[in-house]
Amino acid sequence: MRSDLPVDGVPTVDPVSQRPHHRLTTLYAIDTLAPWRSFLDEQTGDCSGVAGHLRFGRLSAHYREAESQFPHVLACQEHIRCRVEGPRQDEEVKVARCRTWLFRVPHGGLVAGLTLDFDGALRDSISLLEDAYYGETRIGEQGILDVLRAAVTSGLRPYLEDASFSTHGHQLLFVSSAGSDLVRIEDGRRELDHDLIRRVIYRYDVPYREDSGLIRFPAEVNRGMRSLVACGPYFSIFVGQQDYVENSALVAAIQLVGSSALLSETRRHAYAALTSLRGLHTAIDETDDVDYRGVRRSLADLSERVGRLELDLSFGIEAYHEVAALVPSLRVSGLHRELFEAAALPDQSGSISQMLDRLSRAVAAEAASVISAERSRDERRRLVWGVAIGFASFVAIPLTLIFSFFAVATTDISRKTSLLDIGRYKWFYATIGGVMLVTLCLALAAWFLTRERD
Repeated sequence: MRSDLPVDGVPTVDPVSQRPHHRLTTLYAIDTLAPWRSFLDEQTGDCSGVAGHLRFGRLSAHYREAESQFPHVLACQEHIRCRVEGPRQDEEVKVARCRTWLFRVPHGGLVAGLTLDFDGALRDSISLLEDAYYGETRIGEQGILDVLRAAVTSGLRPYLEDASFSTHGHQLLFVSSAGSDLVRIEDGRRELDHDLIRRVIYRYDVPYREDSGLIRFPAEVNRGMRSLVACGPYFSIFVGQQDYVENSALVAAIQLVGSSALLSETRRHAYAALTSLRGLHTAIDETDDVDYRGVRRSLADLSERVGRLELDLSFGIEAYHEVAALVPSLRVSGLHRELFEAAALPDQSGSISQMLDRLSRAVAAEAASVISAERSRDERRRLVWGVAIGFASFVAIPLTLIFSFFAVATTDISRKTSLLDIGRYKWFYATIGGVMLVTLCLALAAWFLTRERD
């Protein structure tokens, strides 16, 4: 018995997605100078989880349970009867429907989305893909960011005034149910048009070899005879997949774009921290009278910055390389992993992790060096003060003894003789001189012993 036949009117498995048009969703990471992350942390009520906007079937409960670890939707707007076109768009390709999105990824970044349903041959749509990827598609008379500014809540809108698309993005092409020449069944064998797949993924209409490029074909979602998923670093194609697989792929791509943007930001901040460390090191080497207290404060701030970068790397990037712990599905977890590995994100985050680890150790070594130098300077300062106080004592104590002796009214001291009468008071001066000489000899002996030991 076929497992997809309905039982009591309910199918036992989700059917393959049926749509009359090809669907292209383009995702863009957003750069802005405004402190919108702090605003979003305070305005959590304006966000809703992806499970409230996308269909995940039986996996919906898992997406809702781990809602804080998946993207949130800030704005979703469908544009009806709007002219959608780009500067390179082929006349044979007609856009039937348009939708714009604004997502917030878990670490606080913003990702914009543009979904276009269009008719036409895949080969003719390459120009449309190119326009959408570089954000040159116009919705009516407005650009994508202009449309998003008008769609978001009034509180977030001022933070998007200086926003722009970053260099990170990803496109997902869901081929219509009418099918295409990407997958053919001949004599019971599944044949893929690798040349057309690469033309579309690389958005460049030239012949390709079957074994060329970095395209990945995840095993679990390519089991069906008429199904296909091909993942590239910046583009993925889906044919004959179920709704929950397509929507899970969209969520994975949103996390990929957000994590890629955060990785670049982390790398930029790491290099800025390295520049600050080099500046402190140069200042210490070239300055005679170093303010070690200020240097220690700067190194503490630098260490805190590096610690925050390591935390962002761990919880904002590395935590999303795998999704199996959140969504127990072979197809979803396998597709998620292949998508991230196609973009080489695990390798890049590993490289950044090593950079931050070495930078942290360099900051710690510099702090230890500063503490050691500060202690040496304090010891020298204490030594100078000790010598000064010792010299003062060396001079003051004999004088105190002399004046105290001659101030005593006894028969040994005559009013008619001066205290400089060495002949009369020779034993007294000899005793004091002997004590001073012994003290000086002991001090010199201690200095020689200390010097030899050092």
